[in-house]
Order: sequence, then structure tokens, then C-alpha cells
Amino acid sequence: RTSNPDNILHKENALVRTIRAWTYLQIAFNWGKVTYYSKPILSINDAKEVFPEYSFIDVNQRTVFLDSLIADLEPIVGVQLPNYGTIYNFASTKLFFPVEAVLGDLYLWRGASTTDYEKSANYYAIAINKYSTSMSSTATKIGIRWTVDNFVNNIEEKGNIFII
Repeated sequence: RTSNPDNILHKENALVRTIRAWTYLQIAFNWGKVTYYSKPILSINDAKEVFPEYSFIDVNQRTVFLDSLIADLEPIVGVQLPNYGTIYNFASTKLFFPVEAVLGDLYLWRGASTTDYEKSANYYAIAINKYSTSMSSTATKIGIRWTVDNFVNNIEEKGNIFII
């Protein structure tokens, strides 16, 4: 299987799973519901199988749906993005979005507890640190483990603007 770390297509498998999760999330956002296909449809009988449909509006269904996507992505955290070299003077690794950014979105939308928001912030920080190219070499990257207390204790209100 391509999900095996020893497989030559492991990076591509991780990328496809990330794009798949992001696409499902976008469908749920835009349509309010999504049918989640958890296995490939390879025959007419497979196509007749009933797959679960989740409403993104219903909190319980949304949570179950997001749990499925998170469970699919968690094992591939840390897998490097495929590198196909330079394509028209553009690094191919910049064409793909990192699994950590998608997990940040998923945990943010699940929001079942403060732990979800902490995980979201941590995954966003990992993605920023790992893939940011706009920072100078002397800039300090994000090195804080975010918790709700970080926000509560470090936010100062200036009119309608919150400063962290």
C-alpha cells in the first residue's frame, strides 16, 4: 500500500489524502452537507453501496465527519511534501498545501473543546514555521505552545482591536 512509509509513493499518498480532506471540507462549507466515501468505488456494486451523508450544520454530524478526516490525516503529519523540482521557475513543493494547515482548519472547525483550539493553533504554527518563505533568515519563528491561557492572559484590548 502507498500509505506504508517504505513505499516510493508515500509522499504522494499523504498529499492526496490532504487534498481529499481539504476538498471534503470545502464541499461541506459550500453545500452544507457531504457524502463521505470512505473506500474506493471500483465496481457497480460498490457504487450501489450507501455511504454516510453528513450535515455540516448539525453539530453532532459535523463532529463525526471532522473526526473521520482528522483520523485520516493524523498518521501522515510530518511526511514531507513531494518535490518535483522547479516548474517554470517555481518550486514544486510550493504548489501543495501542508497537512498541518488542513489539520489546523479541521480542529478549528470541530471546536469540541479548548483542546481542539490549542491543537489548531499548534498545527497552524507548525505549518507557518515549516513552510513560510517570507521570513528573513534572522527572524524568530513561532516557538510558543498555544493554550487558551496564552490568549486570555496575553490579549490587551485597544478599542475594538485586540493585540496579542
